[in-house]
Amino acid sequence: MKTKIDMDDLSLSPEFIEAWKKGEVGTHKQARKSKIGIKFYPFPDALVRTLIRTKYMPALALAAAIYKAYFKDWGNRNPVKLTSAHLAEFHISRYQKLRALKILEQSGLFLVERFKGRNPLITMTWLRIQKD
Repeated sequence: MKTKIDMDDLSLSPEFIEAWKKGEVGTHKQARKSKIGIKFYPFPDALVRTLIRTKYMPALALAAAIYKAYFKDWGNRNPVKLTSAHLAEFHISRYQKLRALKILEQSGLFLVERFKGRNPLITMTWLRIQKD
């Protein structure tokens, strides 16, 4: 099906050209994209209930750090390599990390692979697993 193009629809009116010269049209700047980051952490109900039962808030902070590291990765790979840089933002010490990892692992929603002298790999079992 052919459509006929009307050249009058493509031309600019003299009023539009005058408004453009005065800067009244086409000078809108695009709003900057916010760099705040994640505003919502969707955790499974079982994890939230486990964290409430344990009454150990660094475990919640660690879960948030793992989830944020997952979303910072361009490919959203699961498992996530948990580095000290991820923990620094949430003010988690290495001793809190060890205890919180045990709690998260006992919940059954995180699988932790530990390596001597290396950062652990954390797999969130409720998300699709995607390795390199």
